Amino acid sequence: MLCRYLLLCFLGGVSASAQPVLWTGTFTNANWFNDWFNAGAPKKGVAFGSNNIARVVDASAPGGSYLRITYPAGSYAPSGAPPAPVGGTQFYGAVLHTNGNSPHDALTLQYSLRFPSNYNFVIGGKLPGLYGGTGNTGTDYPTGTDGFTTRFMWRQDGAGEAYPFLPNSPTIYGTSLGRGNWFFTGDNQWHALRQDVVLNDVGLSNGLIRVFYDGVNVLEAPGLYFRSVTNLQIDGVLFQTFFGGGDTSYATPVTTHADFANFTVSELTETGNLSGLSNYQAIVSAQSPNVYFRFDNSLADSVVPTIVFTSIGSGGYANDYFNNPNRSRFFTATGDALTVTNDLFAGGGTSSSSASGKGSLTFLFRSLDGTNNTGQRFLFSQGNTTANGNAFGLFFENDTSASPNSLKLRTGNTTTTILQPEQILLDRWYYFAVTWDETRNAGEVKWWLAPLGGPAISGSVNVTDTSVIGDNGTVYVGNNSGLNNAFRNPGMGRIDEFATWNRELSGTEVTNQFNSFIVVIPPPPRLSISLNSSNVLISWPTNSTPGLLLESNALLTSSNWSFAGAASLVGTQFVVTNSLSGSTRFYRLNNP
Repeated sequence: MLCRYLLLCFLGGVSASAQPVLWTGTFTNANWFNDWFNAGAPKKGVAFGSNNIARVVDASAPGGSYLRITYPAGSYAPSGAPPAPVGGTQFYGAVLHTNGNSPHDALTLQYSLRFPSNYNFVIGGKLPGLYGGTGNTGTDYPTGTDGFTTRFMWRQDGAGEAYPFLPNSPTIYGTSLGRGNWFFTGDNQWHALRQDVVLNDVGLSNGLIRVFYDGVNVLEAPGLYFRSVTNLQIDGVLFQTFFGGGDTSYATPVTTHADFANFTVSELTETGNLSGLSNYQAIVSAQSPNVYFRFDNSLADSVVPTIVFTSIGSGGYANDYFNNPNRSRFFTATGDALTVTNDLFAGGGTSSSSASGKGSLTFLFRSLDGTNNTGQRFLFSQGNTTANGNAFGLFFENDTSASPNSLKLRTGNTTTTILQPEQILLDRWYYFAVTWDETRNAGEVKWWLAPLGGPAISGSVNVTDTSVIGDNGTVYVGNNSGLNNAFRNPGMGRIDEFATWNRELSGTEVTNQFNSFIVVIPPPPRLSISLNSSNVLISWPTNSTPGLLLESNALLTSSNWSFAGAASLVGTQFVVTNSLSGSTRFYRLNNP
């Protein structure tokens, strides 16, 4: 994960970064536009609305001056003018190309803005954000190699959202993130809006947008996909604002304005994202778990601190999903485990037709480096024998049993395969939830599973009417009672945020937990084949799922697929060139 950051601030109610300042734009200079280094931007000059810009000197404003941007009555997106009047304005500032600076892979944008009293937000409008490359907006759909933008929007009643243009945005108009997590207000007061943007590593969907409003963390959106090439970076700030949307339903009914102040860019180095972790932990805690082991450099329960896991073997602490150090638990040796004699799971015990327990368990885990397991790999266990009708555990199967190397859930008298080995993403953080009601006659157990950065799957399990969940004995995390099937090899397994409830979580509560890891999924690839003289050209779009490899086979039914060649970047396509062989070849894209 990237660790070089920048901090771009429009300060208003938030303390300044102590990091070295790279650029400032406070509008105190009458020739303020020169400070934005527009000459180095992808689009030169003020694109529209130059008559709507007024510089106001005001010692009480953040930075001592501000821009007042006017939106005439009836104005909306610039595509509507004429006949609609032009409202708002747009210009690019290539601020990372001046004062000896250079483009970066991460940046934080923060600014002060002020809406007048009783401001009518109608149904939406744009606000400044960051840009890279060509700074795509409108219907200029990004390819992963040309550009992106990360503007804000206000929506009806002032609902705020981040509105990036990404290569995998669900429409040509962009991606909505966190709508309604905060609200802009028409109160004639200055408010601070901050946006942290971290670009993805090429081949991964691990980018991030994080938002603060008046210093409060209101949005965490990891798992984002901005680019497919390393030379696409953050270049500067897109100052764009107007009512819209591209039709008259967005138009402001009266002439109005908004004020913007005090831009700066500072360098910053981070190793993790504590606010992202705090956001997830706050959601779990708000649902009142009976026990909640956060594993933040501690084995104690955060709800009842006297309940403490005992560590067996050589495990320890590692980085969590957000890359915060010492905030998850890892396992590396066969006998590694965490154990506690407290019964953490409601219900359970001896199998009984009168069982009445109801409960829930949620946690995060990072998958191993491979799926060829010489033995079972347990994530947790309490009662490991289905013959007794009181088993409870989650584990990766060995390579010799039925459904080898799959992920299995063991409940009561039943073992259920919930993920086949070919579906398992390696070295990937997952979210898992399971709830149960021993009084139900069918579907007593419900489960959810999702990679953080991918879609969720779910299902239910029928157990016999006498089955119960767990044996009320010792709980093992990272192993089972035999202490010979630790969650490790290949690589080290990690487990984090282990929480249980003495009630069933609702589907909405589970969704709220998972949705704190806001993700956007790249579109599925479309493979194209064409002829060029004596060569066959196989291509797919750069905005598809990253990390794909082209493979070929002489027989469609054969498992002998082989690497078909390295891809070259040609425009918006990855292209592999193969010589015509005179025999039939089949091609596929594989995400190894």
